Amino acid sequence: PAEYFATMSEVFYQHLAQGISMTRVILLLSLLLPLTLASPTLLAAVPVSIDTDGDGIENNQDADDDGDGVVDSQDPWPLDKRYSKDTDSDGLPDAWETSNSLNPNDVSDANSDTDEDGLSAIEEFAAGTFANRSDSDQDTLPDGWEIDNSRNPLAADYQIGAGFNHSCALDDAGVQCWGWNDDGQTNVPALSNPVQVSAGGFHTCALDDTGVQCWGRNGDGQTDVPALSNPVQVSAGTTHTCALNDTGVQCWGTNETGQTNVPALSSPMQVSAGRNYTCAVDDTGVQCWGSNDYGQTTVPALPNPVQVSAGFGHTCVIEDTGVQCWGSNDYGQTSVPALSTPVQVSADGSHTCAVDDTGVHCWGRNGEGQTTVPALSNPVQVSAGGGHTCALNDTDVQCWGRNNAGQTNVPGLRIDPDGDGYTNQGGLDAFPLDPAASKDTDSDGMPDEWNPGKSQADSTSNPILILDNDDDNDGDGIADEADLCPDTATGDAVDTNGCSDPQVDADGDGFCDVGGSSGGPSNCTGVDICIGFDDNDDVDGDGIPNGCDDDDNDGPLGDTDADGVNNQTDQCVGTTDGAAIDADGCSIDDICGGCDASNHHGLYVNCIAHTSKQFEKADLISRIERQQIKRAAAKSDCGKKSKKSKKSGKSEKSEKPKKSGKSGKSGKSKKSKKSKNSKK
Repeated sequence: PAEYFATMSEVFYQHLAQGISMTRVILLLSLLLPLTLASPTLLAAVPVSIDTDGDGIENNQDADDDGDGVVDSQDPWPLDKRYSKDTDSDGLPDAWETSNSLNPNDVSDANSDTDEDGLSAIEEFAAGTFANRSDSDQDTLPDGWEIDNSRNPLAADYQIGAGFNHSCALDDAGVQCWGWNDDGQTNVPALSNPVQVSAGGFHTCALDDTGVQCWGRNGDGQTDVPALSNPVQVSAGTTHTCALNDTGVQCWGTNETGQTNVPALSSPMQVSAGRNYTCAVDDTGVQCWGSNDYGQTTVPALPNPVQVSAGFGHTCVIEDTGVQCWGSNDYGQTSVPALSTPVQVSADGSHTCAVDDTGVHCWGRNGEGQTTVPALSNPVQVSAGGGHTCALNDTDVQCWGRNNAGQTNVPGLRIDPDGDGYTNQGGLDAFPLDPAASKDTDSDGMPDEWNPGKSQADSTSNPILILDNDDDNDGDGIADEADLCPDTATGDAVDTNGCSDPQVDADGDGFCDVGGSSGGPSNCTGVDICIGFDDNDDVDGDGIPNGCDDDDNDGPLGDTDADGVNNQTDQCVGTTDGAAIDADGCSIDDICGGCDASNHHGLYVNCIAHTSKQFEKADLISRIERQQIKRAAAKSDCGKKSKKSKKSGKSEKSEKPKKSGKSGKSGKSKKSKKSKNSKK
């Protein structure tokens, strides 16, 4: 503790000398103090013999406490073997300045803020954050904002995890999971202030105030968490799990290939559990153990690795030269493309993804679109799953690729860092870091209005927000007070009333929609009596457009079977009352041809089973309803020939037609015609 306060006092006075606010200095110290006091060494109840470099000589008798080859009297950081030289005497180690894109010979850059996160370089060094990355923990929140709001810039507030067929996220409500749930992997238990989540093969794990909790498939004991001492990270693999705690790395679950037999590690910093092997980053580099069937645990030479990701049969790391991968490459998953300063990599299944300065890049197998990256806004995290991928960016969490179990259907997450009640999932909060406002229709950086109960005085932005007083929130050139059509899409032409064609004539037939505010640039007229169809099309000339007319002069088309689908677009007019239908107005029975038209029971039952499954996936029916429908089809006589029919057929077949006489030919012709009609 004495050494801690001596070091912090030095930092304290350095900050004050640099003109940094005392409030921020105190916030920095309050952040570092719990981390330091959490050390078992510093919490010893009696005066301790400290030997920082483990050379057998106590610090009070050791001339070089950290064992870096520089005696303490000449070492500005005598207890940190990483740093010993400060050429420009700016309080920043040369090595740290170099790795953070600063100049070791420029004393002025200690006060610089090159990443524009609100923290100077000297503050970044004290907080342990990066001076060249505005968001050190990759959670979309700038380092300076996190410190000013009493958050930890080194612990991600928002996280994502992609498993084999399910996905999870850490948001302001806790942990949320979605997708495949046959093993309960998306049934999140009660958690106390969760800080990390990891989605594995068919199970999930999280780190909270109580330690590590796991749920889902447990056939190999992968969710049976052993006793852990202050765990700080957890990683869920396919059938095993690993955690980083005070004692190092501990693993549990299946051990068929030795994936839970942790070797000797030197101060491990991160662990990653793959399919049937495990990897970790420690002081010596990257170490992997377990199955090596694809060479995934044969670690190549790596210059200063900082992160590792273990996949199905390949491994990837972030190191000084960028991303390096090895192991299985049957789909090109280890063939790393050109990347610009990558900061994170994720390997799983048969594909790999990374985040760099330009966004998210994925490579490898793409059979289900898992490497086809959609448009993202400043992505900061990526997670590769079995056949899908998820990413966290400025506006939301997005997933893409295989979606057989809904694993890419991201639910309504609660991403609300400013606590104003407006989530940023989907970019719904235009000012996610300012509680005073959330709406900015014309995207001009000025709020349309203040949030309920808020005013400019509540704005925390720098500079503070200014209400949009240009009186044209949708930016269409028409003042709000005269704009009859607010929220016009950006770039759409409008009339003098501020209305675009799509706003007043959705189907573009020249007739104004009911309740249309104006005529739009194309000057629509009259009233659209058949919205969604061209009112100019009237084949039978009865004044009713084809879209709402059956064209046989017997009146409007309407909805004959009352299934909610207009007859013009209903592909199955006459659907049974109350039957579930698809977008074409067709029921399961309609699609399978109906019971009466079926002539093969097995084919009919198979069709019902397949179609009902599609209806369940589309949420048109429940699983119970699907089972009932399948059971009813199997028990039905649809497509079966009755015994009476069989006998009758045999009798008719044995009865020989008359060989002579006109009537015989005529009868044969009638029978043939009847058979043809019956078939039709």
